[in-house]
Amino acid sequence: MSGEYIVSPTDRILVTGSNGFIGTSVVENLLALGFSKLRFFVRPSSKLDRLKKILEKYPAGKNAEIIAGDLLSREDCKNAARDVAVIIHLAAGFEKSFAGAFMNSALATRIMLALGAGIYEELLFRVILVSGISAIAERLLGWQRTTAGIVAVIISATIFSAFHYIGPYGDPLRLDSFLFRALGGVAFSVVYLLRGFGITAWTHALYDVLVLTA
Repeated sequence: MSGEYIVSPTDRILVTGSNGFIGTSVVENLLALGFSKLRFFVRPSSKLDRLKKILEKYPAGKNAEIIAGDLLSREDCKNAARDVAVIIHLAAGFEKSFAGAFMNSALATRIMLALGAGIYEELLFRVILVSGISAIAERLLGWQRTTAGIVAVIISATIFSAFHYIGPYGDPLRLDSFLFRALGGVAFSVVYLLRGFGITAWTHALYDVLVLTA
């Protein structure tokens, strides 16, 4: 197994929606790649014929776990996710149309990710970084509040932009996108200094929703 994977073949992987059209293809690819500890979270009413046929084709399929439960149940989800390294969430709604399934599954997931990312990033880069750098510059270095605020905004915006290119899921580093995100960081920092955390977090979250759902 090469270093391009974020998990090893012996790590446990949880797959939801594993009996669906996309889910069975994902399961078959995981088995073909040598992943041997797969766990499937299915509805109690699910017909598992398609999934079981896939499992029978591979020796590692004998080690697969099938857990029946409800995605709306906290306890069922905790039980299914126990000792899991990666979750592949493919479960969709009961709607028969593509539009209905997309609206209730993919789109809803995107919106939740956007809202979470907006609030998390504002808490980290504005509340902690901007406020922290500004306070240090004022109290320890004796700078004027305006100067300290400007420097804090620039440093925070630069770190905010660079953060998007770190790690296995980071974007390829390009000057145009780096500058765009840095300017976005400056704008959010200015809003934070003028209007506070709540307005800034919602502004950022709604921007992320627009980008992810457009």
